[in-house]
Amino acid sequence: MIDLTEFLKAERFVPLGPAARDVTVRTLLGVCLREDETLSDADRAAALENIRAMRDQALGGGFALTHARIARSRDILLSAGLFRVPTPFGRCGPTHTVFCALIPEEKSREYLSLIARLSRMLSAPGAEDAFRSGDPERIACFIRDFQT
Repeated sequence: MIDLTEFLKAERFVPLGPAARDVTVRTLLGVCLREDETLSDADRAAALENIRAMRDQALGGGFALTHARIARSRDILLSAGLFRVPTPFGRCGPTHTVFCALIPEEKSREYLSLIARLSRMLSAPGAEDAFRSGDPERIACFIRDFQT
């Protein structure tokens, strides 16, 4: 079973202010990319250049996901941005939390399991309150409690 605490640590949550979609995604990509020190500068630059290729998906309840493939990364890279107030994000409508995922080709099955587990967590009682709080430690605690 996927352990969300491995992917969603407090340091991977960043506060966001109102901004264009590409600015928000670039911020979240920066958090993802710093997690994999094996990526070359060229791979990092390619990920940042392909912002428009990332796909956005509304998850309901004010949550959204933007995701894309990444070459030569060992693991799924995940970050989350927290808006203080619901803010339009791409075509997803008002959003308080945006998850950003970069997925290596060989991790597709694991990614599907991760998304299924994430969806279950986001529909659990208290999820929206925890994420809307904007407090990374409170969110991390909620995730830990969900895992047990």
